Parts: sequence; C-alpha cells; structure tokens
Amino acid sequence: YVGLLDEVAIYPSLLSAEQVKTHYDLGAPPASYADTVIADGAVAYWRFEEAEGATTATDSTGGGTDGTYNGITLGQSGPSADLGTAAQWSEPGEPGSSNIDFGEPGAGAIAQLTNIDAPQDDNFDEEKEASLEFWMKTSQVIGNGDNWRSPVVFGRESPGDGDIQWGWVTNGGEIGFAVNDAGGGVYRGPVINDDQWHHVVQTFDFETGEFVTYVDGAAVVRSEERRVGKE
Repeated sequence: YVGLLDEVAIYPSLLSAEQVKTHYDLGAPPASYADTVIADGAVAYWRFEEAEGATTATDSTGGGTDGTYNGITLGQSGPSADLGTAAQWSEPGEPGSSNIDFGEPGAGAIAQLTNIDAPQDDNFDEEKEASLEFWMKTSQVIGNGDNWRSPVVFGRESPGDGDIQWGWVTNGGEIGFAVNDAGGGVYRGPVINDDQWHHVVQTFDFETGEFVTYVDGAAVVRSEERRVGKE
C-alpha cells in the first residue's frame, strides 16, 4: 500500500449503518471522533499521533495492542483538524516497504488482531464477527489484479484456504475485501484512489458470510450484491 492512513480501529462486532454514519459525520471538528470510536467498542485503535521519529504505534484504547513502526512517516496532515496527524505508508514507487509489526502469533500485542484475522483452522463457520475502520488517502495504481498479491490495510495470505484481505486496493483503484481461497468471496467497492480522504468501514460475519463495505458514511457493497467469486 502506498498512501496515508489514519484512525485505524478494530471492533469485535458489526458496526451498524447508523454508527458508521455517525463516525463519518464526526470526522470534522468540534465533535470528538476518538471518544466515539472507543465508546462504540473498539478493542484496538491506532491514531498515529506520535511525533516523527517515534517507533511505537500506540493502541489508544489502552488495551496494549501496540506495534512497531517500520518505514512509516508520521506527522502527516490528517483528514481534519479534529483527527490530528496521519501516517504515510511507503514512498511512491516503493510499495510494501512499510508496515506495523505486532510480533509473533500468540504474543500479547497481537491478541486483538485475532478479531479480524482468518481462523487459524480455516473454519469460516465459527461464531465471530468483526469490523475494521480507517481513513485512507491514496493515488496508488498497481498492475496485478490478484487480491492475494495486492496491497491491503490488514490481511493474511496462507497456503490453501484461510486467506483474508481487509481494505484490498484493486488494480482499478477500488476498495475491496476478500476471504478464503475456496470461493469465500471477493468483493469490489467504488474507486478510492483519487488522492482524497475517504472514511472506510468493512464488517464481516464469519459464521454467515455477510459482508458490508461503507465508504464516506454510506453502504456501497453488500455480500449478496457484488460477490465476484474466487480470484
């Protein structure tokens, strides 16, 4: 991924359309966006407010899901004054050169990431639901259309089934979501690589397969509407 990210939050539940719209509307002063994210149940939340040169990505929920910055430039202009600063992922022309390292699976820092990770046993029928929320600004264009080889905000690629890609950026500049090699579904949303800030929320019910992408406060893709199958 090449671009800016801000206000990345993980929830162990499906945010409602009303909650998503409220968060989007709060993205401008004077309302407190951060307080609302935490009140709505975020279990991990990275605001990227650290000073330039900082090495630790601090979890603003106090839950301890801290990570280590690698190749990320802090102190960039965010979506609004109330949302503070943002973080730049990779320099143009150098995709994949930056990330946040949360340590090895099973370590304390990575515990909350299991909320949005694919099941370790590839069991996509388990009773689990999750939401990922973030603001993004990118003009990235990539040349490969495979979801498993494309830039994502969060994801895991493993042999066989069990893949998941949240915030997948397609080769057409669309925001997407993909899950499970064995036909779990690949979903494409609207084009978001227009170098403007966009608020994105993706929700997924691991048991039913129900999925929704919201962009700028509105639901734009639902699993029953735009499933394009395995890629």
